[in-house]
Amino acid sequence: MDAPEYVWKSIEKGKTLQAAWAFLLTRATWLDLIESRSQSALAKDGEAGISSVAQAVSLLKVNVKKAFPFIEKQWQTMLPMRKQIVARAAVTHIHTELQRLEEAIDAILQERLLELAEGKLSVAVQELLRRTKESVVAIAAVQVASPLDDLFKPIDAELASNNTLQAHVTGRSNQVDNLARLYEDPLATLTADLEVYMAELGERPLPVR
Repeated sequence: MDAPEYVWKSIEKGKTLQAAWAFLLTRATWLDLIESRSQSALAKDGEAGISSVAQAVSLLKVNVKKAFPFIEKQWQTMLPMRKQIVARAAVTHIHTELQRLEEAIDAILQERLLELAEGKLSVAVQELLRRTKESVVAIAAVQVASPLDDLFKPIDAELASNNTLQAHVTGRSNQVDNLARLYEDPLATLTADLEVYMAELGERPLPVR
């Protein structure tokens, strides 16, 4: 009787395993009442029990569906909760993965800051940071493409409206950029200008004598 409310509260609290267990138990009970099988799925070994609605009608003179119509209504209420359980579990998993990505970004940025403080601006670290930032933003913006599009629409909508990850990356990158300006070698700008000048020289045609 309390299964729908119990499952719903479990979903709200994020206890998806508990909700799934209650859903499957309710499903087994419902199928045990309506299916015609040689032995009840819920009966213990050695216990015959009542294995079907037909047997209940013949032995107990009671039609379960007619005598207890609310049971079918309760099960109909439970049916949509399956998708909600799976969707909530998927959202929880995605949030966990995004949190791990944020921790990875922080670790890379800390390494870069240490190198900047020591005057060793690593090109490799900068490139790794850039690629990581682009990858994380791409993951946050990706749309799930699968036969279960309807199931994942709530997840996609939440990811599209939640800019926490992108804001985290942008904020951390801005902090690093500000500190980088303090530690950059004054020759870096001169070196960059020289590289541009050399590139332009390479594109010019040789003078004809």
